[in-house]
Amino acid sequence: MHIHTTLTPALLTLAILAAGTATVAQAAPVNPQQESNTPASSPQPPASAPHRAYHFFGALPDPAQQADSGITLGLGILHQHYVETIAGTTLDSERGSLPVYRLGYAGQWRHFGFGVSVQYAHGHDYYDGSLESCTQAGCSCAPVTSRTHNQIVDLTTALDDGFSPVQGLAVIPEVLLGEHYWHRAIDGVGPSDLGSVTENYLDLYYAGGLKLQYTSGPVVLGVEGRYGRTFFARMAADPLDGTFNLGHAPVYSVRAQVTWVALPWLKLHLRDTYGSFSYGASQLLHLGNGLTAQEPHSRTQQNLVEVGITLL
Repeated sequence: MHIHTTLTPALLTLAILAAGTATVAQAAPVNPQQESNTPASSPQPPASAPHRAYHFFGALPDPAQQADSGITLGLGILHQHYVETIAGTTLDSERGSLPVYRLGYAGQWRHFGFGVSVQYAHGHDYYDGSLESCTQAGCSCAPVTSRTHNQIVDLTTALDDGFSPVQGLAVIPEVLLGEHYWHRAIDGVGPSDLGSVTENYLDLYYAGGLKLQYTSGPVVLGVEGRYGRTFFARMAADPLDGTFNLGHAPVYSVRAQVTWVALPWLKLHLRDTYGSFSYGASQLLHLGNGLTAQEPHSRTQQNLVEVGITLL
């Protein structure tokens, strides 16, 4: 009995230790060899990451969309040089600088965009040419230098569909339709001091363009080129009766612009635009008494420097 009593606690002790060992073994980490056969889980990218990826026809960068959206107020100086020619010979010219005011509204989204604007210039240029006086006996020319009063109105509508081939770059093809009105009055022409001769030009034009923009933080750098043709161009002159129908001719422009997107609803820009448009020679206008008149070929070169603010 004594031996039995002595062995019983020992067996109980061994049983307890065995149970504890089994428990520890059960809680021990998996064998590294076995763990290597178990595929490890890798961190997954955020759900929005695919939307931030740039594909060849990806959406325009946000700063480019913001830079081209909102209500724009612009103020600038327009320098222009107008020349009339016949067979390459200059008949007269006009040049000067005019203040310009612009009001526009545009929207640019991930791809599609539109814009409308009206631009108004008013001021004085300087005319250097001649006055042709004709009678039944013939015509004679007298040199004339004078100051001209100018009012110029430009209306433009544009549609575009852009994309982003690489991060930060916007490629935006566009089509445009515009109207150009130019009133010019030449003071004190000729020795007889007729007071003034006025000419009113009006034309429509269509054009295609391409705009490239590069975004770096809140700054958007852009260049743009446009090319098209005038149509339905005409000119009325006072004191002459009748309208000169002008020939169709090219119109084009190039522009460089930098825009600072200070806030999504506040953008500031500086732009420089060089443009040129021409009018073909008109038909002969019969004035009576055997006299005719013709508006010759003309070309106008313009350079506009503008600063502006865009809201919303």
